[in-house]
Amino acid sequence: SGITISENDFVIFELSYPNTDWEAIESDGENLYIGDFGNNRGNRKDLKIIKLSLDSLKNRVNFTKISLKQRIDCKSLKGEIIAFSYTDQKEFNIRRLHNFDCEAMVIRDTSILLLSKNWRSLTGDVYEVPKRFGSYNLSKSGSFNPRFLVTDATEAYGKIYFCGYGPSGKQYIGEVNSTNFKKCKRKKLPIKPAQIEGIHFDESVQHIILSTESRKQQKRALMILGD
Repeated sequence: SGITISENDFVIFELSYPNTDWEAIESDGENLYIGDFGNNRGNRKDLKIIKLSLDSLKNRVNFTKISLKQRIDCKSLKGEIIAFSYTDQKEFNIRRLHNFDCEAMVIRDTSILLLSKNWRSLTGDVYEVPKRFGSYNLSKSGSFNPRFLVTDATEAYGKIYFCGYGPSGKQYIGEVNSTNFKKCKRKKLPIKPAQIEGIHFDESVQHIILSTESRKQQKRALMILGD
C-alpha cells in the first residue's frame, strides 16, 4: 500500500547547518543524527554527522499551539559534529565510479554503522564511527554484496535491512546478518520505476516502511510492506 505525503503534513524545524548532501536521519531516543555524507562525485573532504539533542528540539515547540505546516526557528541551536574520512580513499578528483559514497547509517548503543553506496562495484562496505564529537579516520569493519546501490538501512532482530536500486532502475530491498554481514539476500520490489531512498522497521506495527522519490510514473510516497 502507498501513502502520499507533502510538506504540509509536517512540522518543520529550521536549522543553521548547511545541507551539503544530507542523506539519512536517525534517532536513538535521546539524540537526532543527520548524515551529511552524500558523496556522489567522490571529491568531498567534509563528511560528517550532525548530532542534535531531541530535548533541545522539543523545548522549542509550544505543544498547546502546535499545528501542521508550522515552521520552528532553530537556527541558534548548536549540536555536535562527528566528522570522518575513509582511510582507503587516496583520490579526491571528481568521478562517478568510486566506492566512497554513503547514504545509509544504523545507530547503535555507542557507535554508528555506515553502509557505503559503491558505484564502482555494487557492493557495500561497513564502517563504524563513535557517536560522539570528534574527527575520525575510518577503516572497513565489514563488507557485503547486495548487487545494487544501497540508499538506506535499518536494524531489527539481528538483521540489517537495506534498500536501493540497480543501474537498470530496478528497486530492491535486502537483508544481511547484523553481526558478521553474511547471508546477504535481496528481493526486487514490484513497483513502477522510482527511486527508493528510505527504509525503517516500525516495531509498533512490525512492518517495514519505505519512502520513494517522485518520478514520472511514481509520486513521492511512503510504502508499507506486509508480511
